[in-house]
Amino acid sequence: MLVLEEQHAAMSSLRTNLMDDLQNRGVLSQVDAKQILEQHQEEEREMHRVLELEKLKQSEVLKKKLEARQSRREKQLSDTHEQQVKNTLSDVSTRGKVKRVQLAHEHLLEVEEFRLNKEREIDQQLREQQKQLETKQQQALQMQVGATAQQPIPKL
Repeated sequence: MLVLEEQHAAMSSLRTNLMDDLQNRGVLSQVDAKQILEQHQEEEREMHRVLELEKLKQSEVLKKKLEARQSRREKQLSDTHEQQVKNTLSDVSTRGKVKRVQLAHEHLLEVEEFRLNKEREIDQQLREQQKQLETKQQQALQMQVGATAQQPIPKL
């Protein structure tokens, strides 16, 4: 993200220097320069707004997918645990009781392991999503630079 901010600052400086140069040479009037800058800033704001909306949409979709996957896995763990407990209920001896406690302990360990894995997976997917968004922002910024460079300079 720091690279993107540095590129944005460099572009702003370049844009300002270019406008000053064009004004000093008499190619652009103050009004024309101001109009071009305002148009560019509006396009830039719109681009950032669209990218933020896209980021929010992607985050929501990712969150829903992860929640659905988590629910399925938790249900699977609980079903497995319940089945194992049912299999040991007929055994009322001390061995059966120890087995049920052991199964309960194993279930708790599985749930904790699942939670940790889920957190790692979420962190990884969020980092990947952030990288993709930064890449899109850089591409959009580069396209904007290319479009700005290709705009004809108004003649007086």
